Amino acid sequence: MTTTNITSDILRLSIDESASFIAAVKAVATSASTDKGRPILCDILIEIEPTKITLSATNSYMLSIVTMEGPGWLNNINAKFHVNAKELVKAMPTGRSNTIDIEVVDKSLVIEANGTLRYIPKGDGEFPNIKGLTAGYEVKTDGVGVDFGINPKLMSVLIKQADVFRGKANEGVPVRIKAAETDMKPIHMKCTVIDRGEWYGLIMPVRG
Repeated sequence: MTTTNITSDILRLSIDESASFIAAVKAVATSASTDKGRPILCDILIEIEPTKITLSATNSYMLSIVTMEGPGWLNNINAKFHVNAKELVKAMPTGRSNTIDIEVVDKSLVIEANGTLRYIPKGDGEFPNIKGLTAGYEVKTDGVGVDFGINPKLMSVLIKQADVFRGKANEGVPVRIKAAETDMKPIHMKCTVIDRGEWYGLIMPVRG
C-alpha cells in the first residue's frame, strides 16, 4: 500500500461538499470488482490532497475516476490508500443535509456522519497504476474522431435495454457504438446476439 504523509487531521465537508462526496462514492463504487478473489479490485483508491479528493475504481474491464476540488478545505491531509468499495458505500449517510468528517489514521479511514463513526480498514497491497489509461482522452484525432455529448440518463436506459435483450447467457456480447460524421448527428448502438436477433438504439447528442 502506498501511503504518503499520513496525519490525523480531520477534513470537514460542508453539506454541499458532503452531498458531492456521497454521490462520488456511489458512482465510482459501481466500477469496483465484486470478485473476492481479487480483493484489491474490490476497493476504491482514495487520494486526498490539501485541496483535492480523487476517488478511483476498476474491475479491470472498466474504470471510474471522480475528482473533487475544494480550495476552501485547506486541510493538512496528504494521503493515498484504498478501502473496500462496499464498506465505503455503507458508511455513507442517507437522507438530506448531511455533513461528513473524514479522518485518516494509521490503519483506517474514519468517516463521521451525523454523530455516527465508521472505521474502514485500509486495504493491503498495491492498487493498480490506472493513471496512464486516461491519457487517451487527450489524444488528438486529426478530424477522424468525433467528440459528442450525450444525456447520461438516456444512455443508461438504452444500455440497460441492450443488457436485458442479450440476457445472462450472452454477457460476452458487446454493444457496438458508432458516432456520426459530426458531433451533433445521432449516435447509433447495436447489440447482435446469435439465434436471438439484434438490438438497436439511437441517442441524440447534446450541446455543451
